[in-house]
Amino acid sequence: MPVDDLYTVWIGVIYAAHARNVEERNSQCRHISHNLFSKYMNPYSKPAQVTVWLGDLNYRIQGIETHPVRNLIQKNLHRVS
Repeated sequence: MPVDDLYTVWIGVIYAAHARNVEERNSQCRHISHNLFSKYMNPYSKPAQVTVWLGDLNYRIQGIETHPVRNLIQKNLHRVS
């Protein structure tokens, strides 16, 4: 899907829930990535400049307070460069 002359891919997923299923979630991600972006599996795919993953990914960030993260988001400093 072109957006401002960028070719984008939008992926909507719901991964397996619960802490015990981390490897299943990782496997689902690899499976989707391989099927969408592999020239062997999809010879007509065009390389995307931007890929957006949306959905219930069922990953959790643990061991940190939410306030530092919220402060970064409010200051727009959460981006990874």
